[in-house]
Amino acid sequence: THEKVLWQFSAIDFSTLQPDLLTPEDIEAVRGAMLVESHNPVYTMRILEYYRHDHEVTAFVTTWGYEELKHYGVLRTYLEATGLVDIEDLARELAVTRAGQWGDEETRFSRVQSFTYAMVQEQATARFYKRFAEYAKEPLLKDILRLISKDEYRHCQYYLDKGKEELALGGDRLREVDEVLL
Repeated sequence: THEKVLWQFSAIDFSTLQPDLLTPEDIEAVRGAMLVESHNPVYTMRILEYYRHDHEVTAFVTTWGYEELKHYGVLRTYLEATGLVDIEDLARELAVTRAGQWGDEETRFSRVQSFTYAMVQEQATARFYKRFAEYAKEPLLKDILRLISKDEYRHCQYYLDKGKEELALGGDRLREVDEVLL
């Protein structure tokens, strides 16, 4: 599924960008999303370690990590192309963001908890990008946000399916899901 729907960063024509249609809120939202996406290498490293014995999941995580890093790259390129951000400030902010750790609590999750956490995270992220695309006036930004949103919904579906597989194994797994949701 992922191979069928991969979009190409190089297919995005940044020369069509219309910065006059952007609001300060648009720029801040893109910047915030880009910062979150920039932390992906840390997150990917941790979850690859967590799932290292499950080749199916690690194959997905590798593709997922590529797509998430592509989200960062396209958002950063978009921000820089607007001419509305200080690139040196952005670089400093990214250095701080990438220095952070991820997941001391999350690395103690059971498999079903890990899938639940990731599913909720992907769902919330997908909804953010979808709603932002509906709000944005700048056409290229709308297109980029829609591409990212579709990826995030597909990631959510994968984690939902994996969580269902875990729940089908029985036991007290539903309680573990509740712990993450709470």
